[in-house]
Amino acid sequence: GTPDSVKIKLYGDISWEIMGSDISSSLKYAEKELELSKKTSRKADIAQSESDIANIYNRKGSFDTALVHYNLALALRKDLRQEDKMAGIYTNIATVLMRQSKFKEALDINFKALKIFEKKNDRASLSKQSICLGNIGNLYYELEKNKEAEIFFRKGIALGEAAGDEITVGNILVNLGGIKYEYNQMDSALYYWLKVEDVMTRNNRI
Repeated sequence: GTPDSVKIKLYGDISWEIMGSDISSSLKYAEKELELSKKTSRKADIAQSESDIANIYNRKGSFDTALVHYNLALALRKDLRQEDKMAGIYTNIATVLMRQSKFKEALDINFKALKIFEKKNDRASLSKQSICLGNIGNLYYELEKNKEAEIFFRKGIALGEAAGDEITVGNILVNLGGIKYEYNQMDSALYYWLKVEDVMTRNNRI
């Protein structure tokens, strides 16, 4: 028959593909993926399955269940010393915590992810740092620390530009404009929002 490793990947891929249209079937495939991964005892496959299941629960809004599965995946990735994968899971956990309005906890986790991304200076890592810095800025904003938020937004924009990641830069510019708007600095707000329009038009997002 088909090798288990191929089946495991296939279940994961199908689960991901149908998540948006049929979430209960998506979960069934992710559970099959986990079941088979446990049979073959490959930690990396089990970790991937746990992450996939967590993503589905996150999407469903079952945040506590999502966190249980993310943490199971995280423990396995730590065992395997797969730092890049750990950072990805940290980012997902931070998103869940943010959606639960646990801003302080989400901030701590985002800093853990950032530390890992900072170890590499290739383009992909710079882009991930940029996204992370944008998330940190958003969390400071939620904590009503607008000065800190602005500092991290600016860092995020600089790294996003260095990585050539215009979509992330655009997203952060929107938020920076929002802070300026709140401070009643309309000229600054308009300046940033016009820059966003420019970025999005260039990338066919408008």
